[in-house]
Amino acid sequence: MPEIAQGVYDEIATAKGPKLKIGKDFDMVDYIEEKIEKKYSP
Repeated sequence: MPEIAQGVYDEIATAKGPKLKIGKDFDMVDYIEEKIEKKYSP
């Protein structure tokens, strides 16, 4: 039974799309935060 639940979970998880790649690009994060503070739309 746990194998079925894991299979369903894995199938649902793949439908979420790729992970974000911005995680370690702190310069980009700072840039985006600055623009959001100025009411720019991301």
